[in-house]
Parts: sequence; structure tokens; C-alpha cells
Amino acid sequence: MSLRSSKKDFNAYYREYRKSEQWRTYAREYMRRWRGKNGTDKDNARSRVAYAVKTGEIIKRPCQMCGKRKVEAHHEDYSKPLEIMWLCREHHRQRDIAIGVRET
Repeated sequence: MSLRSSKKDFNAYYREYRKSEQWRTYAREYMRRWRGKNGTDKDNARSRVAYAVKTGEIIKRPCQMCGKRKVEAHHEDYSKPLEIMWLCREHHRQRDIAIGVRET
């Protein structure tokens, strides 16, 4: 059996599996645990920023540290979803470590 046909077989199996009740149960439980760990304030803040950018309420700016154009929204306080800093991935990670949100 070639690698290509085994990959094709796996993809077909996986498509069917994702339609199953077993998958739905797993996905539902996984998301419940994830939300419990990460909190809904974080989800709400991300959604609010994404919508604000989409509607033009907020305009993406370059990284406030280095000026890179590919940026992420950093929240110091998730209860204030539109108070953000635009940071590149590297500086976003450094900022999270500095304020204790993320470990090294």
C-alpha cells in the first residue's frame, strides 16, 4: 500500500468519524474543558476585537515594539476587550511572560 493511498484512506475515515456522535461528544467535552481552563472573558475579548476590526471600529496598527506589520491583539485586562496593544507574535509572547499570563 502506498503512502498516498493510505493517506487517502485515512482522510476518508476521518471525514466519516467527524460526522459521528462519538466525535460530537468528544468535541463538546474538549471545548467545555478548554473554556473552563481559559475562561469566557478571553473568548469574548477575542470576538469583540475581531468584530471591531472587521467593521472598522478598530484599525490594526504595526507592532508597538518593533513595527512589524503582522500583529496580534494583546489584552492586559480581558474585562476591557477593546483596550489592546498591537504586538507581533514574539513581543506578544514576551509581554505575556512579563505579566505572568504565560510561562517561559
